[in-house]
Amino acid sequence: MTQQQARVEKGVPTGGQYAATSHTEPDVALTPAAEAPTHFTVPLTGTANIPAGGPTEFDAPWPSSLPDPEIDVQMSDNCTVETYVSVDGKTMSFWNDSYGSMDTISCGDEDPWEDMDHETREQARRFGRSAHRRAEWAAHTAMELAIAAPQVRKAICAAAAGKTPQPQQDLRDKETRDATAMRLESRYQEVREQMQRTYLVGVAVELQASYPQVASFELREADYDSVPEMHDVRDVDGNEIGEELVEAANDFIFKYRDIRDFEALTEGDRIDVAEAAAFVPTI
Repeated sequence: MTQQQARVEKGVPTGGQYAATSHTEPDVALTPAAEAPTHFTVPLTGTANIPAGGPTEFDAPWPSSLPDPEIDVQMSDNCTVETYVSVDGKTMSFWNDSYGSMDTISCGDEDPWEDMDHETREQARRFGRSAHRRAEWAAHTAMELAIAAPQVRKAICAAAAGKTPQPQQDLRDKETRDATAMRLESRYQEVREQMQRTYLVGVAVELQASYPQVASFELREADYDSVPEMHDVRDVDGNEIGEELVEAANDFIFKYRDIRDFEALTEGDRIDVAEAAAFVPTI
């Protein structure tokens, strides 16, 4: 990190407010002041809601004759995105500079894909350039979302002004406090729903094993004991399932479960058993 040169205001003699003056020594020993931090941390927790896929105007397919590639990204020393496309352990790099779109071959380095035939290699390179454009777009989108956070923006502005950014959120500031509360509330609701959908996976798996006729249902609170129960239960063809089977399934599946574990799922949304069983949390 570049060391900032100490400055004094215009018109202040050399030494400024710290110029030597005559004084008596104090009776107490002073503890040396702590050094100013050279690094600071800003909160980047949360979800970056980047739409899947990214821009499609430059899409190029990966060669069908090759196994699926592995893709990785890093920030370069000059703060630009570099994309790495690997197949069979051989990696091609893609980036942009003043010459335009570049890769390992175009800059004159050794060709890591030299074993491919020419047509396959060129198609793979076109895919790599497409992947790099999407990676750049996703990285810049994530950066925009991060900078939109008040604490991150303030830290960047402080750094730009040559000041030491505050490492902790100051919730005494109303803007920061309100933004933090909104962020935490949104995060809480997201975590709560995903946690309850995780609980629902167990329900769906048990239904598939013991009551495969059940394809979908609505979840509500029972009239007793604060337990959840299924309503409007239907099979894969959309036909309503008989009351006797539904009652047995409710008793078997939900008898020892608590409605509080499923409250986010009791708002009238229809639950598809197959989709519920396949749920994977994203946080």
